[in-house]
Amino acid sequence: MDQLEGQPVIAADGGLRLCRELGLHPKLLIGDLDTVSQAEVDETAARGTEIKKYPTNKNESDLELAILAAKSLGADRMTLLGALGGQWDHCLVNLLAPLSLCHRLGIWARLLTATCEIYLLTPGSYDVSLPPDTRISLAALSQEVKGVSLDGFHYPLAGESLFRHQTRGLANQLTSPKGTITIESGDLLLTVVRWIDSSAT
Repeated sequence: MDQLEGQPVIAADGGLRLCRELGLHPKLLIGDLDTVSQAEVDETAARGTEIKKYPTNKNESDLELAILAAKSLGADRMTLLGALGGQWDHCLVNLLAPLSLCHRLGIWARLLTATCEIYLLTPGSYDVSLPPDTRISLAALSQEVKGVSLDGFHYPLAGESLFRHQTRGLANQLTSPKGTITIESGDLLLTVVRWIDSSAT
């Protein structure tokens, strides 16, 4: 979490508890606040956190409200924590919608979990610098992602297509400290898996 030190933090409802676990103090607590107690809200407000409470019956999720609030504060980079925990329907929607919303708003974003980082890749070229044994997976969000090239990977591609109904992009690895991913059209999810060695803890 060193990369997050000194950065503004926004807690979306129950994300307040995750902030507490990580030692992060939110600038803003936002949402319908149905998963935090009034005591928790009062405590963080007393520490200077701004509170924005919304009705339960709303069109946006608490996370979407948090992203929109971050944009209004001038954010151009965002790390989303705790978005993939909890109920499966929330997990599925949070895997897809927030990264797409951030891209639409012009915000660089990633989903971060205890074991992986997830990015949305749109048409363009991307340099990937990671240890050679790092597991990297690509999943097509579009029905067809065209012109996918992978250089410096164990399983290279040269201008090929990845399809949503296939698993061809699963479990690849770099063969050198730096690789390149190029996409001509379509959207991909890039997952970088960072294994935690429980024997070392």
